Amino acid sequence: MYLYGNYRISVFGQYISNPGMVRRSQYSALEEQLLLLCTTTRLGDAEVECARALTEQGHDWEHFVRLALAHGVGGIVYKNLSRHFSAAVPAGIMAHLKRYAIVNTQSNMSLLKELHEIHRLLSDNHIRHAVFKGLIINQLIYHDFSIRRCGDIDLLVGVQDFPRAKALFLSQGFQQTLPDSEEALYLQSGLWHEGRRLKVDLHWGIPPQELGIRADALMANLAAVSLDGGDAPSFIPEDMLIVLCVNAVKEYWNQMLYTYCDIHEFLESDIQLNWELLFKRAKVLRCIRPLKVALNVVKELYGMPVPDGIVKKIELEGPVESVKNELINSLFDSDARDMNELRLNPRYVLSHRDYLSALMDGGLTRFRYRYLMHLEPTASDTKVLNLPDSLYFLYYFIRPVRVTGKYGLRALYWLAGRRFD
Repeated sequence: MYLYGNYRISVFGQYISNPGMVRRSQYSALEEQLLLLCTTTRLGDAEVECARALTEQGHDWEHFVRLALAHGVGGIVYKNLSRHFSAAVPAGIMAHLKRYAIVNTQSNMSLLKELHEIHRLLSDNHIRHAVFKGLIINQLIYHDFSIRRCGDIDLLVGVQDFPRAKALFLSQGFQQTLPDSEEALYLQSGLWHEGRRLKVDLHWGIPPQELGIRADALMANLAAVSLDGGDAPSFIPEDMLIVLCVNAVKEYWNQMLYTYCDIHEFLESDIQLNWELLFKRAKVLRCIRPLKVALNVVKELYGMPVPDGIVKKIELEGPVESVKNELINSLFDSDARDMNELRLNPRYVLSHRDYLSALMDGGLTRFRYRYLMHLEPTASDTKVLNLPDSLYFLYYFIRPVRVTGKYGLRALYWLAGRRFD
């Protein structure tokens, strides 16, 4: 069922055989295997023995801790190390992780109190809303506020209620952290309260906007989730899993292990999931491909407990299979986190737009997106004809002419070559 050792070694073997591609420590393969084993709450006897054998092979423990904290899994790693392997771990490392877990608990409990206050504020002002990610996942999956670090509160409101909700937060002393143009790009407003040291992400949509996820359909199917101190509105379990999967795969250049850990723990938890409804909802929300890709990454990393009839439904092929491989390969690739070096990465995904296109549901949607993408004015268009800002819209007419000329000439050269062969 679990593929930790054999799978990761095969992947890392490719890295080691091509050291120019990725720079990594000589211990990395061992440390990353141990990290995967220590990021599940349900370690069986076989996995405990495998992890114990890894702890005895000599580790760069400081690198291991940096890796755990960078991927947001320090809390769950501490739980497993203290429960099973504390004697094999240096005391300083355990003390560092323990402090991290304590800070997590304190921060999350404070955030929970703020969440209840915000829920009351929005309810009193008759603003329908949903809380998602973060604290909801902590409560539903882990039942332990020391495991999952939550830095902010994520809220979704209807697009028609967003202006009023944002104004309400601003009236309470929050400050807008993003300009309006970036809010439109990310489908959310970043709000910060200096006195309360509180960050709220107020969404009217689920990014990335290119996927066209139907936030209205999410808001139409809300459920109450029990949190310490009261209930809070959130998504139904099937929608919650879909949003977790989208969140995991939306940024290929910033892959974080905690997102896949959350999905794995969600599937292993006692949450009652209707798989048939899950795929129906994914189709309605336009998230079938992101759902399948994320589930397959989890399957490769941890193994995945799914009914026999579901395995066939999540199979990948073609470009989507390449996307899954890209995500797994970049998970522990520090260079892939550096946007300046990303273009030099000789991988399938070479641009943000191409990646999002591969994640889109429906051939017509992908064709329309790629067509419009080619119509977006580029720097070369502005060099051909330097227009003032007031006439920038004319580039949208110039661009199709240039693209048609460019590819039309290529087609003519190709036809001419075929004619004289």
